[in-house]
This record gives sequence, C-alpha cells and structure tokens, in this order.
Amino acid sequence: MQPKAVRFIDVSIVPWTPSNTNFGQIRGNPWRRHAEKFLKHSISAGIRCAQLNQDINPKFFSIRVHHGGNFSVESGRRCYVGGQISYSDYEDRDRVSILDLKEIAKKCGLTDVVDFYYNVPSSVQDGGFIIMQTDNHVMDMVRHIKDNVVDIFLVISCGLEDVDISNWDWECGNFPESGNTIERLGDVADDGMQGDGDSESDANYDIFIDSDYDLSDEDDRMYEENVDVNTEWAGSKNSMINGDERDSEDDLMYEDKEDVSDSDDGFSSLNEAEWEDEQRANKAQVFRSLKGREEPVFCKGMLFRNRAQLAGAIRQHSILQGREIRFLKNETTRVRAKCKVYKEEEGKVDCTWEISATNRATSNKTLKVIAYNPNHNCGRIWDNKLMNSSWLARIYFDDIRISPSIKTKELVQKVQEDFTCNVSRSQCYTARQKVLRKIEGGVEDQYAKLWDYCHEIKRTNPGTSVYIHLKPDQDGIATNHLIRDIQIVNEPTWTIISDKQKGLENAIKELLPSIEHRHCVRHLHNNFKNAGFPGQVLHDKMWNLAKASYVGKFNFLMEELKKEDPGAFTWLSHPDRNPCHWSRSHFILTPKCDILLNNLCEPFNKAILCARDKPILTMLERLRTYFMNRLEEKREFATKWVDELGPKIHKKIEKIKKYGDFIIVPCGGREFEARAIHGGQYIVNLQAQTCSCRRWDLTGIPCEHAATVIAREGGRPEDYVSAWYHKHSFLASYNHIMHPMNGSDMWEKSGKPPIEPAEFTRQPERPKKARRREPDEPPKNQYKLDKIGVKMTCRRCGTQGHNTRTCKAPVDSLPSGSTNPTPIHNTNTNTRGGRGRGRARGRGRERVTNSAQ
Repeated sequence: MQPKAVRFIDVSIVPWTPSNTNFGQIRGNPWRRHAEKFLKHSISAGIRCAQLNQDINPKFFSIRVHHGGNFSVESGRRCYVGGQISYSDYEDRDRVSILDLKEIAKKCGLTDVVDFYYNVPSSVQDGGFIIMQTDNHVMDMVRHIKDNVVDIFLVISCGLEDVDISNWDWECGNFPESGNTIERLGDVADDGMQGDGDSESDANYDIFIDSDYDLSDEDDRMYEENVDVNTEWAGSKNSMINGDERDSEDDLMYEDKEDVSDSDDGFSSLNEAEWEDEQRANKAQVFRSLKGREEPVFCKGMLFRNRAQLAGAIRQHSILQGREIRFLKNETTRVRAKCKVYKEEEGKVDCTWEISATNRATSNKTLKVIAYNPNHNCGRIWDNKLMNSSWLARIYFDDIRISPSIKTKELVQKVQEDFTCNVSRSQCYTARQKVLRKIEGGVEDQYAKLWDYCHEIKRTNPGTSVYIHLKPDQDGIATNHLIRDIQIVNEPTWTIISDKQKGLENAIKELLPSIEHRHCVRHLHNNFKNAGFPGQVLHDKMWNLAKASYVGKFNFLMEELKKEDPGAFTWLSHPDRNPCHWSRSHFILTPKCDILLNNLCEPFNKAILCARDKPILTMLERLRTYFMNRLEEKREFATKWVDELGPKIHKKIEKIKKYGDFIIVPCGGREFEARAIHGGQYIVNLQAQTCSCRRWDLTGIPCEHAATVIAREGGRPEDYVSAWYHKHSFLASYNHIMHPMNGSDMWEKSGKPPIEPAEFTRQPERPKKARRREPDEPPKNQYKLDKIGVKMTCRRCGTQGHNTRTCKAPVDSLPSGSTNPTPIHNTNTNTRGGRGRGRARGRGRERVTNSAQ
C-alpha cells in the first residue's frame, strides 16, 4: 500500500485578513508563520510527499512546475522570473512523456502552445535551461533528477523575449522577490473550508510590504480556529478509466474513506494495484507509434493520429497473432475491421474480434475507437494477405541495413521463423529494395544534392579540388585536372602504367611526352594470344622477355623467339609495341619500381566493387570512407615496424640471401666482380649502389650479386636499401588526413540548379558483376572443372551432340539389351525427368526404364 499522495497539487500563498476566512489561498510574508504551519501539517498528512517517493518506490518522482512567468536576463545570465509553483507527484520514470507535461500545463490553466524547459545547473549555455520537445528530451530530463524532484519551467511560445531585468525598478511590477517561493492551494471542498481561486484578498495584496511583521498571539488563535488540521487532501489528474471520463474541472477531490487505509507510518495511501491500473489507463488513451515487432494494444476510447496509424496497428496485430482480419471500412473519417468468417458443421460463423473508429468525436483526422472486442475464437492462418513488402521493410529495416547483401532466400527463411507464416520471395526482394532505396536515396535526389556535397567537401577539407563535368571527356579535361592537382612535371621522374587505353595514351603523348608510360604485360599478352599466338611455350617466352633486366638478355631471348615462331617475333617487333613500354630491360632507373602489371588497380577495383553500382552520392561516400580508413590503417601499420624497413622488404631480402653461389673478385674502389658458378658475371659497385644486371638499379633493393658482395664485406643488405622504402618515406605517402564530413541535413546550400541524372536504359538479363576470365585462365575454384568445349554423349542412343534428357531416338532404334534411361518425351506417366525435385535417381530410375521397355 502506498501513502495517499496528491497526484497534482497547486499551492500558492496569499495575504490573509480577519474578514477572510477562506484559507484556500494564503500569500504574503506577513502571514508566513501561518503558511509554514499549514504547509507543515499538509506535508505530514500526505498532501505533498515528493521526498517520500524515494522511500516508497524509487521509480517514482515529483515535478516542481514553474508556470506563469517568463525568461529574462539578469546580470548576464538567463533566469526564470515571476509566476507560480505547482507540484505533480508520483510520476513514473519509465512512463512519463511529453503528453504528461502537456496535461500538467492544462492543469495549470495554460491552454496556449507551451514550451517546456528543465534546468541543468552545470551547463553554462542559456543559463542551463534545456527545452523539451520530444519523449527523448523528457528521458534526458529524467536522467538529471536529483533527490526524486525535478524542476520544469513553462513558457508560452508567443510570450516575451528574454530581456535584461537587472536595471528594472521592481516597484512598477508585481514580480515576487527573488528567493521567495509562491505556492497556491487549489480548489478544495470540505465541511469547514471552501477554496476559491478569485479571493477578495488578491485585491489587497499590494498593500502588504515584503518584510517580516511581528505576529501576535491573536493571529495564532485565529489561525487555529479557522484551519481544520484533520482534513485529508488528495488530488488526481484527468483520466478515463473503463471508458468513464472524470470531471476535468475538479483538480482536487476527496477520496472515499472506504478506499483509504492507514499504513504503519501514519500516511493515507491508495491501493497500489488500483493506482497502477489508473496510470495504465491514463497512458493508453493516445496510441503511441509502434516500435519494431511490438504488439499493439487497443482499447475503447483510444485516439489514433490518422487512418494510416490505425490501419498499420491492425495490420501488425493480424500478422503477429496470425489472424485473417479484413477491413470493412478503411476511410479517412472511419475505420472498421473484423476478423474472418470460419466454417463449422453448423455453417459459417464470424469471429468475435472487431474494432471500429471514427472522427465524429474529434472533428479532424484523429480517429477515436468507439467499439472494440478483443476476443478471437478463430484459428491461426499461414497465408496472411495483410503481410506486404512495406511492412516487411519496416520490420527488417535494421537487419537489411546491417547486412545489405542478405540473400532473398535467407530473408524468406527468417520471416517464416519469426512469424510462423508463409511469404513469397518477391515480397522479400521488394522489401529489401525498399530499404536500400530508403537508406541510399533515389537517383534524382542524390544528383540534386551533388553541388552541396562538393561544397561540403571543400569546406571540411581545404585545398581539395572538386570538378563536375556534364559532358564526356573528349579533350583530355580529366587528365589536365590530374596533372595540375598532383603537380606532375613533364620530366622522366614520373612513370604511368595503364592498360593501353587509346584515349589515355593519346592524352599522355600530348600533355606529358617526356615521362615514362608503361603498358600492363597481362593485357599485352591477351592481345598477343588474340593475334594468333596462343600456347604455353609462347606464353613463357613472352614473359621471359618482359622480365629481362638488361638489353643483352632481351636481345638473346628475342632471337630465341624468332626461331620458335617468326610471326610472334614480327608482332612483338612492331613500333607500336616498343619494349620501353613493357620490358624491364628498357625501363628508366629513376622511379625505383620494376612492376610489369597494373595490379595496383585490381585490388582497388575489388575494394570498390560494392560501391560501383550504387547511386552517385552513396558511391562517393563509400569511396571517401574507404580512403579515410585506408590512410589511417597504413599509418598505424607503419608504427608497428620493428626498424626502418617494412616486413615485405625484409621478406624479399631474406629470399635474395639464399642465392649466393657467386665468386667475388675485388677490384678496388668498392668495385667487385661477381662470377656465377653456372656462367655469367656482373659488376657490382657498392659506392654507387649499382649492378650491371640492373635489378638493384631498377628496384633500389640489392640483388643477389650485390647481397653476396655486401655479405663478403661484413655488411647488411638492409643498410643498402633505397630511402624510398624507409619508414619516413612510407609515412610521408600516407600523412594526408581526410577530415570527416557532416550529414546531408547539415550541408550548406550552394544555390545552384540541381543536376539531372543521365538517361539510363536497363539492359536485359541480370547485370554481370564478376570479371570475365580468359579461356586459358585458371578457374576461381581450381578443384572444379568446367565443361566448356566438351561434347556430350547420350547414354541412351550413344550419339554425340545431346544428352539423355533431350534424346528423341525411337525405342525401336535402341541397341538390344539397353538399360539406358527413358527420354523425357516418353508417355509413361510414372517417368520423371528434368532438373526438378521429382527427378528420378538410382534404382527407381532404372525400374521405370525397364518397365517402359
């Protein structure tokens, strides 16, 4: 049993005169002693027990409501002045909402639009006053409750603006002195006392001066004679219980003595179950939006914002409960739904579940439930017509957002397990597409925000160059921007490697004729095969030519190729296939890089595969996020190096040290001659860090000849590695930081007209995302052989070109004693063929064949 507490108490102190025996209002310092006595007794009787909430139940708290005043600026700090203070006790921490605060505002007599604030003393912004507009703000207020009491401040939205009152003359207004607490006791009906909000003593309020007067014993006697200290007080908020609406004008009312029991601590209390039932009924009058798979709760008198909210709640009830509910009326002004008709031996019987709502009581789009029967007497169904893709998209929004590549089959299985009902693959596929469109946005919307996106990039990352070209790149505009942004100099200190695209090759020849331009050998070899030179022998010879590190070896291998296939030699000797583009023997030595493949782009293409088919802003955001993460990962990776060289360079050097079968002949001046045991000799210069094989010159890493010489001299090959592989060079490559960006709702508007998306025609069939492999390229799964080029042989008739399933040979032409399966066109009804579930297998298939024969 909880002590009896006023649900809503409004207390104010007003002046008292001997002619005024109405103690419903007491105000003014002259009678402060009487007010303190009165309030002290009221608290002990259980009128306001905010402090006792903690002792009774920690989940309840009290609200101290400041209303009737306004915000002002005093001494440079925002403060709340004027008004009155009221109390609302036994508020539930878990159930309090913005609707409850609005109900409190109505109790205070504020019918206009009201703003609600609470105060955080530790906050310096706006004097610590924080506005509450949603339930989330109310929950933030609950987290700042101390001693189970919280102050909220009510301000009419159209009220005065904040003004500086530090220089005001307080005699011109009736604002109370700072520090005084003004409280008003609401209307109370009792045998010995009547409360009236319009007391005549208000007219004489101005004659009292805010100071302490000497009180006589006569005053105490009059107070004792006019105040009944044995009177019990109780308050209640407006509520509707079991459909009966209480009188909204009676802010305070008596409780029947039969409903009151005395607890051990001497406080009057209500039955706890009745109090919770009242609160539950109070909260359930306005339907709150459903969250996830929450089961909706209906009751008579419940209010819904509009028809869509009520229809959505009925739909969710139908799916969660597995009931076949149909809408008899589904209009803006009225909604009526009823459960299905089921059949029994006596005939058709209607299920008793039914709900009806109309707007006649609200006169707007808000619907009020006028009839509701919650009982079902029908069975569960498996195929629910109310389950659609939009409902699935709302329920599984978070699941699809976390796993956007979830397969339709997996989503179907998940729905069946969660709701024990059937769902089609098309519904799940459409639901997933709706979620993705909701997350990524439409193509038109993203193109419309493209200018704002570019402006946000330049704002958050100063120095960034952003270009948007609405026409095809016909004049090398993109190449010009690239040259200017990364400051490429037309000198042989830069190297560009490409797949020999014609447009890029022509632009480089025109704009950067002096830099080195390499071609990917893999793409060159594909052209080599397509020109009529396939086979593993020619493949190996061409790759040996590309890997040759000095010109002498290249010329020797070209002569070998000429002997093997003169046509291949002629094709590679064409001026368009100059070896300076594809052979290491002709590469320049400045870049310290000997790569032959354009594999630097292939990992990047794989990393952005998930973004390439997305709308433009989604694609750019995924790329930007990928770049930010990669830069940070590489910086963090370099900090873990044990020395100045990375782990890959150490691995290469350890591999080079294994090839030390050379005879070293010193020549003086740190020059050496390295003679191979199996033939060949090379000049190594430790001072210039060069070798005549050109591998050290090309890569900046000592070759096997140089490593042997360095070991003979007692050094470490790691000390002769080029500075481009040191940690400081690696960090310098990734020291650029891509700063984060705000969301689209915070972008500054550029004011430029929106860009219209390019016309797109969807091609037939499913779009291909996997890379097309070459015929001689090993398959992705090397343990599974494909059937490309394999001719099928029919097991039934023995001829090639078809299989048993499509065999049309007559039975008479089959070899005698044949036990091959019967073809699909056989008229035997017991025969099953094809790739379906019922395809015959094993012995059963043979039995069918023998019976047909």
